Formats: sequence, C-alpha cells, structure tokens
Amino acid sequence: MFQHFKNTLRPFLPRNFRSTFWAMKEKGFAHSHVFSSNPAVVYLTWGSDRAVIHGEMANCRLTLLYLFAWAITPEEIVTISQQVRKSLKRYKKHRVVMLCNELFMIDLFRAQGVEAIFYSSNCCVNENYFTIDENAVKKYDAIYNAAMAPYKRHLLAAKIQSLALITYRYGGTHQSDYENEVQAALAHAVWLVDAHKDSQKASAADVARYYNQTRVGLCLSESEGAMFASIEYLLCGLPVVTTRNSGGRDVFFDPEYVETVDDDPEAVNQGVLNLIARAPSASSIRARTLHKIEEHRQRLRELLQDDVPQLEIPWQPGTHGPLTYHNLRNLGRTLRQA
Repeated sequence: MFQHFKNTLRPFLPRNFRSTFWAMKEKGFAHSHVFSSNPAVVYLTWGSDRAVIHGEMANCRLTLLYLFAWAITPEEIVTISQQVRKSLKRYKKHRVVMLCNELFMIDLFRAQGVEAIFYSSNCCVNENYFTIDENAVKKYDAIYNAAMAPYKRHLLAAKIQSLALITYRYGGTHQSDYENEVQAALAHAVWLVDAHKDSQKASAADVARYYNQTRVGLCLSESEGAMFASIEYLLCGLPVVTTRNSGGRDVFFDPEYVETVDDDPEAVNQGVLNLIARAPSASSIRARTLHKIEEHRQRLRELLQDDVPQLEIPWQPGTHGPLTYHNLRNLGRTLRQA
C-alpha cells in the first residue's frame, strides 16, 4: 500500500520534498492517535515503518488499528496481509486490526487470516464542527472542496455556472500546469480559498460556513481515500453529486440525496440541477449520516471494549482524527514506560 501510494505521488513531488518526506516516513513517522497507553492501543495510518513500533513494544501488549489513506486493490491486500502475519508471528503479544473503508476489503483480509472490521475513516470527522446553519443564505449552486491535484478532476465542474471552490496544496501533489488549466477553465467560479494565493487552508469554521452557503457538494475524484469533504458536506446538510469511485466515500451515500453521474462535465452539471430541483431535506441528510456514523463508531467500541471501555469519538485536537505526527520509536518508548 505504502509503495503504491509512494509511486503514485512520486512524479508530482519536488525532488527536495520527496527525499525529505519519504526519508521521514521510512524512518518511522506516522499520523497516529493513542486510545490507551495501558494496555497500548494505537490508531495510525498504514504505510509507516511498522517494525519500529513493533520492536519498541516487543514484550508489551499492543493493539495497532490501521486505517487506509488511499484506495487499495485486492492484490495489495494480499501483500499487506503477508506483512501483518509476519509481524504477528514474531510479536506474540501484539494485535493488528485493519479498519476498512470499503466492504470488499473485510472478507479479503479475513481470508488472509488478518483481523478486519468495517470502519470508515470518515467517522473521525467531528460533527460538532460541521453543522447546519438554518439562517445561512444560499449563494452558490455547487461547491468543491479539493486539493489542487490532478486526481481531483476539477475540470468536471466546468459546466456549473454558479460554482464555489475551496482549494489547497497537499501532499506534494501540486502541478503548476494542472493549476493553470483549472484556473482558466473555472475562471467563472468563486474561489473562496485559492491554493495559488492563500498560503493556509481554511479553518473548519470557515469551511462549514461556505458549505452552508451552497446547495450541492461535489465529489469528482475517481480514486482516493474516504474523502473527508464528502462527509463534511453531508453533516452540513448538503446533497452530493459524485462520480463512480474507489476509496470508500460511497458508504455514507444514499440515492435519496446523492446523484452518481458519468465522468462528464454535462452530466455533473445535470446532477447538480437535479438535486437542486429535488431539494432533499438538509436535516434529514444530516440525521441519516449521523446514524450511519454511529454504526461504524459502535463497531470500534465493541472491538475495543475490553481494552478501552470508555472510547470517545470524535476527539481533539483536529477535526479528522489522528493528525498528530509521531515518531513511532519515541511513541513506542513512551507507551512501554507507561
């Protein structure tokens, strides 16, 4: 998985960024969150040097909960499972659980002898930040909150006349040629946050405010992770136009308030118009999304009930879960001493 993600991004990364970033990853740095220090329960993204934290906690009880930042294939699941089995054979006191964004992943992991549950990383999004503002005035037909990167396929929004954009540069995926093309094709849009001009990402409060000024949210990538913006739209009561995709955002979608369209600007525009005409209830969208989120969170609570009986989600700081960038060696030492 990590090698696939690394190879996917490599052509987009400046050389100095690539060498620094991947060196840090390969030395055992990862976004992570500690649910419990005794017994140790750590939640982190797959792709870091797993041997680091396994080695530091070799003689201690440790549960590692892995989430996936990107879509993965059945072939990658086989490779990942081999690595997990090898680690568990060596570290007898350790437990590894895969948190799966997509249903198909669960049976494949289990068939390989790896523990897995259906738990979307979108459940980390803090619903207290993203809410409905009943007094907000709708200014735009559609909004797209997405990194300024080719995989986000901004040009599919070109036919939408009343369009708002939130863009940012992320993960070294920025390409100047792509950005220039998007700015030319979407010159008619309102750039609420412009990655070219704005050095900082918008705050959660600002993003929620922009969502509430809009009628429909857009999800236009073909493949990525669970896509945090997709659940943020829903929690703010926005219906969604999406293309067919892999990565897991579909698990919170419902045909009553989501239009799945072809990879075509005309189809995307028509999907927006269809949803505006249907005007699904914002409160119903949010309520049904919260219900689905709770189902996923409850599965995680049940999984950890013996080790973390009072598991609380979402957590602070951050709105999307494990945003703390830990050196896993230092983290392991801290947990071992707890």
